[in-house]
Amino acid sequence: MTTIAVSSFKGGTAKTSSALHFGAALAKYHNKKVLLIDFDAQANLTTGLGFDPDEHDSMAAVLQGEKTFDQVVMKTPFHNLDLVPADTWLERVEVTGALAADRYSHERLRDIVSPLDYDFILIDTPPSLCWLTESALIASQYTLVCATPEFYSVKGLERLTVYGHHIPKAPFKRACGYSILLEPSRKK
Repeated sequence: MTTIAVSSFKGGTAKTSSALHFGAALAKYHNKKVLLIDFDAQANLTTGLGFDPDEHDSMAAVLQGEKTFDQVVMKTPFHNLDLVPADTWLERVEVTGALAADRYSHERLRDIVSPLDYDFILIDTPPSLCWLTESALIASQYTLVCATPEFYSVKGLERLTVYGHHIPKAPFKRACGYSILLEPSRKK
């Protein structure tokens, strides 16, 4: 199994779209069994696959020990493509319940996904350097970093790289790629 964190320190870099399309391509064209984990409280990956994030439990309930993985994973309309949806509770999951007192809580996601039976797991992270991003980086073997060719995105890429290198168990020394979003020129 290969686990990839799809990350960026700036919004608008096609991070969620990259996770969705990369996962869908692996499932459809390469017949791989793929799990998408929406680990961003904005829940755009969840919404993009046609689910209402307010109607489903997220990985937050699993991380807190309130639900099992099997209780939150969802089949999508696409063959070989499953989803763990996001919800707004993800935003503060690390400061509530069982995770608040657990000094090793950043490793909990890794422990949850490591025994799963998928060819690929793609984790869509929030565009910030937070507990969720750090947990996803620790749970992953590789990182796909998304950026746009503009000043703030490049600065975010720098900060994310520095941040990643300071996480002992993070995969930043094994980036599987960088995705650069280029917008077509606009005709006036």
